[in-house]
Amino acid sequence: MAKSIDTKFMNLYKKSFINLKKIGIYGRCFQVIPIIIYCIILNYYYNLKKKNCTCSGNIKRYTLIILTIILVVLSLVVLIFGPINILRFMYSNFSSMTTAIFRSIILFTTIVYFLMTISYIDNLKMHKCECSLGKMSKLILYYSEVVIFFIFLAFVLTFVFLFVNLHNMQAKSLGI
Repeated sequence: MAKSIDTKFMNLYKKSFINLKKIGIYGRCFQVIPIIIYCIILNYYYNLKKKNCTCSGNIKRYTLIILTIILVVLSLVVLIFGPINILRFMYSNFSSMTTAIFRSIILFTTIVYFLMTISYIDNLKMHKCECSLGKMSKLILYYSEVVIFFIFLAFVLTFVFLFVNLHNMQAKSLGI
């Protein structure tokens, strides 16, 4: 009787593990989306450069090209090695503080990139740059705004959960 319970448990465990692997595979597919979008953005900037668009050719465009390349490389690294493996490597080889600083730098760079992208496209709109405006600039603008919104939402939710946990810990220590 115990053997059949163990076999049922093992079969259930195997099915759960297979489902988890499938979810992981689907999650990895979603990691490709930002890479594709970054490549589209990079292509947009290079096309502006190719057109010799003088109204778009400033230091911001060159900075955005470099930052886009950095984000493509980072996204490819995450896709190839997986976020859990990268975090495992970082926490096993670096101190928690170094890892936190590195993650903060990446987050800060990402926020600056998307805010800079929004500013760049708004500036092109303001100067009515004909060679740079179109569907692609709208797509890039909307994508950047959505990413900034989700980063802001993540910050808000993080602080809400932090305060709720602090409140619960304080209530437990007071015996409430």
